[in-house]
Amino acid sequence: EERTGGFPAAITLAPETEKNASPLNLANGYLYAQTSGYIGDATPYVGHVVAIRLRDGERHVFNSLCSSRHTLIEPQSCDAQRSGMWSRAGVVVDPDPAMHGRLYAATGNGPFDARAGHFGDTILALSADASRLLGSLTPDSYARLEAEDLDVGSSSPALLPRQSDSATPLLAVQGGKDGVLRLFDRARLSGRAPLQTLPLGNELFSAPAVWSAPRGATYVFLGLGDGVRAYRLTTNDRTSRLLPAWHANLAGAVQGTSPVVADGVV
Repeated sequence: EERTGGFPAAITLAPETEKNASPLNLANGYLYAQTSGYIGDATPYVGHVVAIRLRDGERHVFNSLCSSRHTLIEPQSCDAQRSGMWSRAGVVVDPDPAMHGRLYAATGNGPFDARAGHFGDTILALSADASRLLGSLTPDSYARLEAEDLDVGSSSPALLPRQSDSATPLLAVQGGKDGVLRLFDRARLSGRAPLQTLPLGNELFSAPAVWSAPRGATYVFLGLGDGVRAYRLTTNDRTSRLLPAWHANLAGAVQGTSPVVADGVV
């Protein structure tokens, strides 16, 4: 255990009702964590991303609710609640040099009101130190998602490799408990309109896997309750879309597990 240079470093002021349910990530000289509530959604809690600089423990915080406050907050002091981040992949870091270490996360249920700084059921793009919101995408159905407990953030965004022949070369996908997979332009993450939505027929809890065949197409693999589904990225006239490629039916998979690709084998 490191006890110098600002460590150990707190990531919540309310450990009884806020927790880190996702893996940590290391990149850009920072340690990244995201928080959620416990099973049962007992408030008070506010989902947030914490970036801790490794050399000195300096901490930056993005609160998904009351986001104008850039430090750890007592969750009961915010006029909105929940919006936890609990996905299996945690905070995602953009590897493309043009994106300067940008971060991505997705939130669960909570109110959405961008003017008030509340980003429930939203895909977020943050600066590498988590100090600035660079963009967001919220489905038009956000009120229904909150009312029916259909967290957008039941999985993390998955990034696709750069598509040089596309008008949107930097793409990502996001799936949620609403059973929808969204393809979006991660370089221009703004508003409520993804590039494409695909019905999955199942809630997505697992982490998607992305693979590019040698000198071939890019694929996205999802582990769902009905097995593994594969989607192939196509680009025609500089417009990119995902098409269903195959489905491996695995009875009894319940929520599905996170697929892994090694040497072209899923």
